[in-house]
Amino acid sequence: MKPIAYDVYLCSGEARGPGLAQTVAAGLTRLGFHVFVGDRAPGVAQDEQRLRLIENIPDFVLLSSPDAGDEGGADSGALRIEIAHAFKTGRYVLVLADPGHADPLAAAHPPGVPRLPPWQRIAYDPGRSRESIAVLGHRLLSESDVDDRRLMRVAKRAFIAVGLVFLSVIAIKAVPALVEIWNRPTPKPPLPPFAIHSCAFGQRLEAGRWAPFTPGEGGAVSSGDQVRLVFTPSADGFAYVVSKDVRGDVSVLYPAVTMRGASRVRAGTLYDVPAGASWLPVDGQADIDTIYLLAGYEPLENLEELVEESDANVDPAVRRDLLGSTLTGLLDGRHAAVRPPVRTRSGQAIVESLSAGPDPQGCSATLASGAVVTRRFGAHRGLVSALVEIRLRHQPGP
Repeated sequence: MKPIAYDVYLCSGEARGPGLAQTVAAGLTRLGFHVFVGDRAPGVAQDEQRLRLIENIPDFVLLSSPDAGDEGGADSGALRIEIAHAFKTGRYVLVLADPGHADPLAAAHPPGVPRLPPWQRIAYDPGRSRESIAVLGHRLLSESDVDDRRLMRVAKRAFIAVGLVFLSVIAIKAVPALVEIWNRPTPKPPLPPFAIHSCAFGQRLEAGRWAPFTPGEGGAVSSGDQVRLVFTPSADGFAYVVSKDVRGDVSVLYPAVTMRGASRVRAGTLYDVPAGASWLPVDGQADIDTIYLLAGYEPLENLEELVEESDANVDPAVRRDLLGSTLTGLLDGRHAAVRPPVRTRSGQAIVESLSAGPDPQGCSATLASGAVVTRRFGAHRGLVSALVEIRLRHQPGP
């Protein structure tokens, strides 16, 4: 067992067969992490091998369970030792807490443990485990280098195989040089902060003619008004347009195709929402409250889940939670707490001083009357991702 092969150490006090640890390990593995599960059978003493693993694995996740930190349990002392060792060796510690169970970090009583900030404690909902594990994966320190670690593992295995074949013909003095060259990572070019350029258009009937207005700029909207959105990303990536009505119901406006990968967008390409020449009506029975445009270098897992499923197949409360957790964890410099340097999952650093290039020219929309309205793009800059939020103020009905 080589400690460098793992990204995450799951510390659990579970002692009754498969449970939360196995569920979380399976979910993180699907996200690309290489996980060591530190659960144990009752009565098994702590060994030095576990402590060496903790020292070499960047992320330490403490799981809550009915047995975690139980002072009367056979393994409570070993649990305290592992937690204390994680803090002593400077591991990145997160707590995944199942509501209804005691705080495992408080119950374990490791000496000298600092107080964790709230964003390092994540609530686990057994009814929506995929969402909870996606949030955990988003917070893990090793998220940005999971692909690098996987590549290094493959490279090292390949190097060992080649070394065995050519060992007899390679001089001993050449081996250290070859190892250094092979293990030298190829630097990936940095990226500028991701940006979205967008225009919002509105039209309403005034004296029998369609007149333009700008949604979300203080003016009220009422039933019968119509809105549309035009956007273009600063780089190739993924984009989503989601609306939330006054009842809290969430609908996906872009992409219009319910399949994974339909959210991919290209730099410099104009995208219309709704597509074509159609407009989105403001309905007096279910008024749109907010329109969110989210885009970034990488797909947003929770929104991909919304895209894959039609509105009728997912409970409205689940759809709200998926949108809410995405907004909370957005890597745009305003939402989730991120320690610099900020990197994409492929390991490319985001350098704020880099320019994404010149802003695009204006955009236009054709009203139902045939008149063409032209506006300048508004720029919304983030880090790995960016957000445009259009709030609509509704005119009270008669």
